Amino acid sequence: MKNKNKKSQVNSLFRYIPTATQEQYIRRNSYSYPSNNSAIQQIFNFYSKQSYAIGVNATFDRQYQESNSLNLAKFFHFCRDFNIKFLNRQELQDLFKKCATQGSNVTLEEFEQIFSLLPQIYCN
Repeated sequence: MKNKNKKSQVNSLFRYIPTATQEQYIRRNSYSYPSNNSAIQQIFNFYSKQSYAIGVNATFDRQYQESNSLNLAKFFHFCRDFNIKFLNRQELQDLFKKCATQGSNVTLEEFEQIFSLLPQIYCN
């Protein structure tokens, strides 16, 4: 009788621990980004890390800087993938330059600003 109670206690302790197959399923179906990131942050991270500089001036610092900012070409790539066709290239370029404070690149906050302006422009 004592062994049966002890066994049920052990089973109740390990009831909520996932099995190996459950853990593999969770790993296989989870994103590489932390779950606390918003969708806009995930979009920004995806497009900002699309390409890096190569050649003589390709330092680690430059690659890090380029992976944390979005240039105009990457922004056009985003617009093409999301079928933003209500603005032509010139209007998209003007919107990008209007929000870019670093010159030719935008940060996450500036990308969020562009992202919030798109529905307003679409409705007008």
